[in-house]
Amino acid sequence: VDVAFFASIVRKVASGGWIPLSIAALLVLVMGVWRRGRQLVERHRPVIRVEDVHRHDGGSFVFLVRDASQVPASVAPADHSFLLHVSQCHRPYECSSSHGEVREVAGRVYIDACFGFMETPDVPELLTRLDEDHGLGIEPRTATYVLIHETFEPGNDRGMPRWAKWLFRKLSRRAARVSQMFRIPEDQVLVVEPILQL
Repeated sequence: VDVAFFASIVRKVASGGWIPLSIAALLVLVMGVWRRGRQLVERHRPVIRVEDVHRHDGGSFVFLVRDASQVPASVAPADHSFLLHVSQCHRPYECSSSHGEVREVAGRVYIDACFGFMETPDVPELLTRLDEDHGLGIEPRTATYVLIHETFEPGNDRGMPRWAKWLFRKLSRRAARVSQMFRIPEDQVLVVEPILQL
């Protein structure tokens, strides 16, 4: 029965069925390239330097990171600097009302935040709530949010073919701005662009 059903479908490929199949194959290809590219970025994870961040008097720095090792202590000392990691959980809505866990990593405040896939993260509101609960000493309305946005250049990494690297660079340039996704005011954003060779 299955063979007969499959044979009847195959005959429709030539009469237009190839269109949705081609679209599906293209989407799978793009998603595969994006996933592999992000794996390579994790392997060559950039570490920002002191000269990348322009210090200022007053206010706090909030570094949006994948993990604490991205920002050395020389760049983000313990006073007035906070490390924030935002992830998406596998539930539509996060059960915890605070959406965040505060802990200390290497003497610095590390905030691990999680939002459901049906929620729109609001980082300033999250930090305001956590400051009220934990007394962090941060003022989200005057803080500077440091976003790490990698810039990719052709390199000798053999983890992907050239055409896939080219496609990944194009996709990265068109990716949504983190500040818009997290509702961070643009005038409070400092973008650091380390160069990665893939």
